[in-house]
Amino acid sequence: YGYPRAPPGEAQLTHGTFKYISGMQPMTVREMLRVVPDARSVLDPFCGSGAVLIEALAQGKLSLGCDASPLAMFVSFHHCDAGGADLDRLQAIAAKVAETLAGDTEDWQRIRRSLQALPPSAERDALRFALAVALNIAAAPEGASSPAADPDGRRAR
Repeated sequence: YGYPRAPPGEAQLTHGTFKYISGMQPMTVREMLRVVPDARSVLDPFCGSGAVLIEALAQGKLSLGCDASPLAMFVSFHHCDAGGADLDRLQAIAAKVAETLAGDTEDWQRIRRSLQALPPSAERDALRFALAVALNIAAAPEGASSPAADPDGRRAR
């Protein structure tokens, strides 16, 4: 295992959903947080895709992150589910967007246009993140493993 994967038997959480150019291995963060067990909050001034934030939240700590990269902020925000999208509403909107697809090369643009037409909401933002993840995976070189799948091809939990 290695970034962004957690080793067998360890919680994967949302690490690696969007493969970011730099990132911290989840086990490194867990070990760092074990050094300060009484800390109630964590500040990560270079949060990247949010590994420290994810792990702090998983341990019940308040986490705050920032980064100079807008992409990093977008990814870490969604890795931490900071938008609080309603899952039922998210699925209903996704189903409506999927109805517009034709199974051809224009589908990516159809999805983009459908999402742009939606009113601002946590669900629209979550679907924009899902599109970013899909495009990130689609752009991977042929034969490269998906950052969101384990070596057996199952989706990350």
